[in-house]
Amino acid sequence: MNTGFCVVLAFSIFLVVHTDSISPKVYEEPGDYIIGGLLPVLEENCLFLRELETLHRLEAMAYAVRQINNRSDILPNITLGFRIYDTCSREPTTVAHTTLFIPDASINLGATASCEDPFKEWKPVIGVVGTEKSSTAKAAAQLLGVYKIPLLSFFATAQELDDKIRYPYFLRMIPSDKLQVKAVVALMEEFGWNYVSVIYSSDSYGRDALASFQEELTFKYTMCIGVQFEIDTNTPSVVVDIAVREILARADTAKVVILFTQANHANKVLESMTRMNAKGKIQIIGSDGWGMSMGEIKKGNREMARGAIKTQLPDEEDLDFEDYFIDLMIANDSTLPGYKNPWLDQYKVKYALDCVVGHGCDKVYGRGFSEPSGVSRVIDAVRVYAYALDEMVWDYCNATTNSSPPCNISNLVVEGETFFQHMTAVIQPGSRYSSMFAHSSGRVMQKRYELEVIQEHNETQYELKRIGIWDLLHKLTITEPNIPWGVPGDQGEFSSPPSYCSKPCEPGYIKTGIGERQCCWECTPCGQRDIVVNETVCSPCQDREVPDQSRLSCEPVEPLYIHWEDPVAIVLVVITSLGVVATSLAFLVYVRNNRHPLIKASSRELSYLMLLGVLLCYGMVFAFFGRPSVATCYVIRAGFMLGFTFTYAPLLTRANRIYRIFKAGKRSTKRPSFISPWSQVVMSLVLILIQLVISTAWHIKEPPAPVEKVPQPGQVELMCNISNDEMIISLSYNVILVVLCSVHAFITRKVPNNYNESRFISLSVYTTLVIWLAFIPCYFLIPGAVVQLVVMAVALIISGSITLAFMFFPKLYAVHFVAEDHVHAAATYREPGSLTNSKAAGEGSSSDKLAALRRDLTSTARTLIRSSSVAPTTMNVASQIDLRGDLALTDNVIQQRNFQSLTPTQALDPNDMIS
Repeated sequence: MNTGFCVVLAFSIFLVVHTDSISPKVYEEPGDYIIGGLLPVLEENCLFLRELETLHRLEAMAYAVRQINNRSDILPNITLGFRIYDTCSREPTTVAHTTLFIPDASINLGATASCEDPFKEWKPVIGVVGTEKSSTAKAAAQLLGVYKIPLLSFFATAQELDDKIRYPYFLRMIPSDKLQVKAVVALMEEFGWNYVSVIYSSDSYGRDALASFQEELTFKYTMCIGVQFEIDTNTPSVVVDIAVREILARADTAKVVILFTQANHANKVLESMTRMNAKGKIQIIGSDGWGMSMGEIKKGNREMARGAIKTQLPDEEDLDFEDYFIDLMIANDSTLPGYKNPWLDQYKVKYALDCVVGHGCDKVYGRGFSEPSGVSRVIDAVRVYAYALDEMVWDYCNATTNSSPPCNISNLVVEGETFFQHMTAVIQPGSRYSSMFAHSSGRVMQKRYELEVIQEHNETQYELKRIGIWDLLHKLTITEPNIPWGVPGDQGEFSSPPSYCSKPCEPGYIKTGIGERQCCWECTPCGQRDIVVNETVCSPCQDREVPDQSRLSCEPVEPLYIHWEDPVAIVLVVITSLGVVATSLAFLVYVRNNRHPLIKASSRELSYLMLLGVLLCYGMVFAFFGRPSVATCYVIRAGFMLGFTFTYAPLLTRANRIYRIFKAGKRSTKRPSFISPWSQVVMSLVLILIQLVISTAWHIKEPPAPVEKVPQPGQVELMCNISNDEMIISLSYNVILVVLCSVHAFITRKVPNNYNESRFISLSVYTTLVIWLAFIPCYFLIPGAVVQLVVMAVALIISGSITLAFMFFPKLYAVHFVAEDHVHAAATYREPGSLTNSKAAGEGSSSDKLAALRRDLTSTARTLIRSSSVAPTTMNVASQIDLRGDLALTDNVIQQRNFQSLTPTQALDPNDMIS
């Protein structure tokens, strides 16, 4: 195994010497204990200097060591030194220079072979700071781990480096890529991006970031990767252009591109985007691998990068270092420290030229450059080594001399495993060194990222502006409401751009045609009563529910009933109110003219009952409006049927009375029974009581209450629990009353109309029958409680109005507009030979005789009624004659006797005078 490892070392050295054709430059300073450094100074070709920020970090390590040496509280009487090599950001160069930190004594190849350092005599190091790239960090960590030499990186973020079996002596000052990827995913969730393209470096940094990103999306089925492109240093520009062109082809909806790349790869992509005229079409999201400072982005690419959102590791400003660095850049060689940076002169020349043409002076002589350069992390890395060594010295002094430093440490051996344990303890929060780190609150391993946007500072300069923070505990917080996006969204300049494969479906649509990753779909409408479940399933609501406005959940249906403000209710209320007023006026007229002959002749008591029924019909209409309650249900179920019964029971009683009177008058002079006014009232009340008993029985069987009915799914109606059986039985009783009224009206059609009002009764009941023939089918066949209530209300209004129109309005007209002496109606007979027959109509003398005889009979009847000299039989009959019927009686007598030898006494025949 030792032989194989030696071969690897030799091959690595061969690559450095022969492939790169350079001699290793070293920036070093001697000391009692040496801290190694592996930092990238030159670009990957090992020929050209990188950005100025590289020099910042290089000098930051030297500055931190000198700071420790100037302190008396840390490592007293001990001097630290450093030895820094360039990695060129390449693994072969990194491995070759890493071997220079391995002590000769630890390489034992046996008696016949040895590996020698070809460059110079080495001095052992206690640990190494570096490297920046994850790929070079893995190469160095594996090699150093064999010899238990710690490697502490301030930028390497690959998740693979957390493997303690492969990299047992690796530590870093930053969280892994896995957390950075979480921050990127949180950014996608925040702005609703579910379809993005990814460009990643072909090294471990890019591939590990992509793997972590894909892992994060494993459980986020609504997020997908569109274009996926790997780039390295040797990727031809034309290939990059093809990838960018493919991204642009989807940029109408998928505008976000994530770059998990190194700085040089990012610049290559930005150059291609500039060539493809992608500015304003693509929104770039960058990782911390590039654009840590504006110096990492080439000047020609900065306009394309404007508006890009980047994840950045939080850093701190170090003003003391900035003073140190500025002095270093403007100092003459004679004033420089004794151990000179071998690359310093080259940087001075390069950036002096930049400053002459007006660029870069702010980076050399300005302020604030230490934070974006990551200087504080390099300084903290050096401090970790110093504090861990100080801890070992304390333990050694306590163990050997039972005292605190300084003490004689000539025999102190910095053993790698023990030293690494001290390093691990030092960086933990709460250690006694926590407050000595550059980062606030001593949080060296802060698990957070800052979000920054690249924006234009002036016409020629660009800057990074913080817009938010992501940390493991508090997740994402956007602190800047007006973000200058690279691609403005649809809502304005500061709205986020869209990035999706398919447009979100509108409410009530589901996604179809999707695969395992739910990013691209078609929108298919659900049914009107369906809600959308998980955006992919149409689920119907229950019968008593309807979808809410968002179509995501079902909500109970608000029961339907007739509100007072509904148009139909307003119309019915107006009509009903007019009916109530008319009924009330009719009642008042009847009361005021209670002894008017025509009022007396119309069975006043029964008329009052009928008016009460009409008023009940109209009043019932008001109970149909508003939210049903138990009280209103009692009123509706009982009152609806009683309103009709109160109207037609007295009417039937009146018609039956007329029929019995004239039928009995033809057979005998004996007065028929139960024809007095109060007898008629009792008979009417008995008929009404029957309906009341029917309603009461149904109320006991099924107590009135409001119930909800579902005539169709999604529609709930609130109504009283009127069963069809109850309605049929109660209606049947009322129909029987109306039919009997019709029968009596038909039978009495030939009696004098001015006595029994048979014509008006006929018109009333026949019209009512027609209305009911329409009402009953409508009620039982039309679905919907609201419509049924309207039908019931209309039936009540029409029934009441018909009764008023035919049974009361003619009398009211006659009372007010016809003289009392002329209140009569022509008696009519439909039989051949009657007075109204066409044959008799031509006899001119008949009219004169009829009028004269009517006057004589009327006078005689009145005289007999008031006289006590009339014979007992005649007086007995006459006493039964109500004045309300005298005119009608006269006409009756005239018709029955047909003018045949009538005498006043015969005109008052008992058979004719029964009223």
